[in-house]
Amino acid sequence: MRVLTEVRNLSAAAALPYVAPVGALAVVVIWSARDGGFPTTSWYPGGIVIGALLAVQILGGAMSLPPFAARVTVASLAAYALFELASIAWSSSKGSAWDSANRTFAYAFVLALFAGTPMSRGAKGVLVCALAVALAAVAVVTLFSAAASPASAFLFDRLSPPTGYANATAALFLIPFWAAVGLAGDPHRPPWLRAPALGSAAVLVAVALVPESRGAVYAAPIAAVLLLALTPYRYRTSLALAVAVAPTAILVHTFTRPYADPALHARSHATREAAFAAIVVGVVVAAVGFALALADRRFAPQPSPRLRLVRVVLAVAVVAAVVAAAIRYDPRHVADRAWASFRAPTQSGGVGGTRLLGNLGSNRYDFWRVALDVAKDHPVGGVGADNFSEAYLVRRRSQEQPLYPHSLELGVLAQTGAIGAILFACFLGFGAAAVARARRRDPAWAGIAAGCATAFGYWIVHGSVDWLWEFPALAGCALSLLGLAVSDGARARVPRAGALAATAVAVALALSFVPPWLSARQTERAAADWQGDPAFAYSLLDQAASLDPLSDTPAVTKMTIAAQVGDARTMAASARDAIARDSHNWYSRLQLALALAHAREWDAAAAEVRAAHRLDPGEPLVGDIATAVRRRHAAPLDTINLAVLGDIRTLDPRLRPGPKAR
Repeated sequence: MRVLTEVRNLSAAAALPYVAPVGALAVVVIWSARDGGFPTTSWYPGGIVIGALLAVQILGGAMSLPPFAARVTVASLAAYALFELASIAWSSSKGSAWDSANRTFAYAFVLALFAGTPMSRGAKGVLVCALAVALAAVAVVTLFSAAASPASAFLFDRLSPPTGYANATAALFLIPFWAAVGLAGDPHRPPWLRAPALGSAAVLVAVALVPESRGAVYAAPIAAVLLLALTPYRYRTSLALAVAVAPTAILVHTFTRPYADPALHARSHATREAAFAAIVVGVVVAAVGFALALADRRFAPQPSPRLRLVRVVLAVAVVAAVVAAAIRYDPRHVADRAWASFRAPTQSGGVGGTRLLGNLGSNRYDFWRVALDVAKDHPVGGVGADNFSEAYLVRRRSQEQPLYPHSLELGVLAQTGAIGAILFACFLGFGAAAVARARRRDPAWAGIAAGCATAFGYWIVHGSVDWLWEFPALAGCALSLLGLAVSDGARARVPRAGALAATAVAVALALSFVPPWLSARQTERAAADWQGDPAFAYSLLDQAASLDPLSDTPAVTKMTIAAQVGDARTMAASARDAIARDSHNWYSRLQLALALAHAREWDAAAAEVRAAHRLDPGEPLVGDIATAVRRRHAAPLDTINLAVLGDIRTLDPRLRPGPKAR
């Protein structure tokens, strides 16, 4: 009841520090429900709101200087964003680099806000629980929505919403899971807080199984070990973890049936059944958690010879199991088979009604091969932030056009080089140091801090084999929890000069968000409404191009619309504008070739086709247009549009969301 007393006694001035964190978490939840915040029209306004909250927090004197390691963590992330901004100078897709830098600045805003806001342990526990409950609600609503429209919700038989990418969806629900388990296993928190945290954790892990993410399955055991290594309450946390996971293990068939039943009616029924099961699991586990928390008040296990003996027996059993497995299965043979499976370009459909038991086949091997080659060719500064996609097309051996390397570390190395890798390593290293300091400084907060740090660690581990960094909902969740883990409840006021400087930086960075955000909004409006009035769409795209002089997206969109309506002159002019902004976009080159062929400028068209081939040797469309130009055949202006749209229907939209991998 102590926390309730604190809440009742809060004055308006005392409540001020909590307004900004609550607002930032609300933005994260909204991002979560809206494509994971991935579209620029989603995360830009959210980043502006969070930056504004941070500025108001500083001006209002509601910020404090976090511990040294936490300050360096925030500074390292901001420095990494600054280097991404500098990479515009050598990026081929300068608009992508600007967007990437702004997105990283938004992440730094989140971390700074939570690390620098002084809050009591009780208030931080409430925020952790609120985030877990909110995302558990998003998870259940997602299942009901998917049951209503399974054809659009399941891509390649896997649950895609709310992020639009199955692996990111699983990670979205597993990131807060670890913080909720850490809270449920903390004896210093009241039962009314521990119970909903545990119930939410049970819902989150259950729904996270539906997207059938192998990356999540492989990262989860590592996160579990990290949680138990960090928390001082290993017995309680182990019990909380077991109680949260047990229902999913028992009902595993219920939560894998949506993948196993491809027929739409059967899938809809299975998904609705999984949603109801998740609700029941959450309620039952919350009740069990409340009973356990009440019992925990009267039970305080003390070290004893019997407990030490149990530890020894468990350790011996684990070692014996590892030795037996090594004898039964030759580790080298297992490793060779896994490596061969990983290098395979395709994956199996799964075993026993689940994808999780299938092989490791995908094109990640090719993505990572190219990322390493790019890093070798550009060792100092990389090819530029978010510029991997165009570099990949030149060297690819697969038919995919990935946006990112599907590995956080390789993405940092290939796109920002050694300098970016050093800055990012400082961010991770000082973040770990800040967590270690928080555990030592405040033993009463160490349990939840361990859960929050594990949530961040899970995001990094899973992101090592997937592209999760680019989803602001995931990053916002992980970084807010890291900020709560390392924050200091003491009020060490930021000096006035520092506050003014920090506010000026926040305002300047927020202004950097506005032009590309408005440009993206105008482009989105034009793309949605062009059929009714192409001329008006052209004017919107001209405004968008002037707002964001670095991006070729407005010009590419205008070029695509012109091809659809048969406007060869506008198509050629827009293609030249797009090429001037990004000369490495094969799509713009090929569209220009079509427009030139329509004008019977065959030599110029052939030159553009050759340029497109150099930029993407593996694109079959280039060969088709080259043949048409060589035969002096003017193909219809919308030829490439129709072909690309056909490819989109056969690929994951998150791997190829439009005419240009963006």
